[in-house]
Amino acid sequence: MKVFTPLSIACLALAEIAQGAGVTLSFGRKHPSPSEALAANKARVESLANGHTRSLAAGSTTYPMFNSIWSYLIDVDVGTPAKPFTLIFDTGSSNTWIPDKSCGSSCSGASHAFNSNTSSTWVSDSGNTMDIQYGSGYCSGVLGTDTLAFGSSLKVPKQEIGLATTAASSITSNGVDGILGMGPDSLSAGFNSEGKVLKTPVSNMVANNLVTEDVFSVYFAPEPEGDFSGSVNGQVTFGGLPDSSLYSGSIQYVSLLTSGTASKYWGIPLDNVKVGSAVAVSSFDAIVDTGTTLIILSSAAATAIYNKISGSQYNSDAAMWEVPCKTLSSLPTITFTVNGKSYPLTPAQYTVPSWEVTSWGTPDTNMCFSYIVGEDIGIQIIGQKFLENYVSVFDADSNRLGLAPRAGSVDSSVATTTTTKSTTTAKKTTTTTKKTTTTKKLPAQSLPLPLPAVPKSTL
Repeated sequence: MKVFTPLSIACLALAEIAQGAGVTLSFGRKHPSPSEALAANKARVESLANGHTRSLAAGSTTYPMFNSIWSYLIDVDVGTPAKPFTLIFDTGSSNTWIPDKSCGSSCSGASHAFNSNTSSTWVSDSGNTMDIQYGSGYCSGVLGTDTLAFGSSLKVPKQEIGLATTAASSITSNGVDGILGMGPDSLSAGFNSEGKVLKTPVSNMVANNLVTEDVFSVYFAPEPEGDFSGSVNGQVTFGGLPDSSLYSGSIQYVSLLTSGTASKYWGIPLDNVKVGSAVAVSSFDAIVDTGTTLIILSSAAATAIYNKISGSQYNSDAAMWEVPCKTLSSLPTITFTVNGKSYPLTPAQYTVPSWEVTSWGTPDTNMCFSYIVGEDIGIQIIGQKFLENYVSVFDADSNRLGLAPRAGSVDSSVATTTTTKSTTTAKKTTTTTKKTTTTKKLPAQSLPLPLPAVPKSTL
């Protein structure tokens, strides 16, 4: 995935909260410049399209996350005794890695490094190595297993972890130590020399009976107006759905893709994109990626969208589209349709707010930058600027992805398009209830994550 801009990470005390099903952590964030954002986005799209390949290619708990303008970060501990690390939460890759003590100058921006000789629970995956390209960043190193902990309440034993002996400083900068890979397990096979499918954290939690379901849910939120500090305003729930207070209506699901480039990731089919009531873009595939800031469509799709917005224009200096925003209310809503359900973005949701614009560059007079951009790299991405308005559920058990309006983010009309969803949800609840008659339902926990402390990452 791609990560862009400075991240800021302040440390918060971790709090643990019981949740009905899963474990929950929090997120926070900061701000980019348009050139950095676009360069990082473009590099990321290229990387995702070619499978992050560089030179190898062998073949319910809730926690807070902190919002760092380009990425959402999460704090973890690794090893025994536990050592702290701050990682990018990335659904566009499936390998978790941290800097090795030998990484040296290429990991100079990282706050922490790992010495496997001092961890009593480290087991080397002898001979197996990793080599991964993340857009404009990369890492390579050795693999092994150790305890991965999220606060004091959730400790995942024998988690496959990479130790980077070399990495791009664009990733390990300003306090970011590495990546928490949350993509599909199968994606990991192409990035280790033995071609093994390595369990991602939630799969490993299920294998160790720490959570019941191979599901995690993500809640993001835009930064509060005027807040450039990087705030804890998101969370991830492992093993279950997000707290019901975080979304409205019911969660609507769509089956994951089974073919094509996007099927390697959390890829879904979209029915169309509408501008107002008019269809601008017909069916296409995209991946849902927490590690990409913007919404990245093909150039043709982006042009088709802006052709339906009177007065819009392409700003070649910023490499972003602009829309007239003297009166935001006059602009049309842009709606993404997934599995027959509508997910609208209001003008305020798809444009850079005036208080934040200096972080992105200088648009033309009475114009606003849009978070929807066009790049022809062979893959399209639904990134953070969409996900900040919709909670997302990544369900590996049922090979599906769920979406629901973030509480307070969109008007109630969206919920009216999701009336059939309660049937799906009810069915899932029935299945879960049936499970609990034979298996103890594992409790959820919540804890806030540290804020970003001015890191910068480009994946």
